[in-house]
Amino acid sequence: MKIKMRNVLTALLTAGILAAAAMQTSAETDCGDNLTWVFDHSGTLTISGEGDMWDYSSADNGGSTAPWNEYRMNIQKVEFSDMVTHIGKRSFCEYS
Repeated sequence: MKIKMRNVLTALLTAGILAAAAMQTSAETDCGDNLTWVFDHSGTLTISGEGDMWDYSSADNGGSTAPWNEYRMNIQKVEFSDMVTHIGKRSFCEYS
């Protein structure tokens, strides 16, 4: 019984640690053929790589919004690498 309880507690502790780690890591995905974006816990959105960002459209028109749109209320700063050659249309639509 003690071994079973220890295994259950170990599993719960591991799940809690993994969940906490997932909350602290950044979100990242592609935003151009050779560009990626990262949003970190400090509120910085970083676009890195080289080339053009993809264009986006309004969700109101059934289009695809920028992938970081779900974080827009928490974005404090945006940084671009020197090799970004085009900021995609509507990438920051309705941001203030």
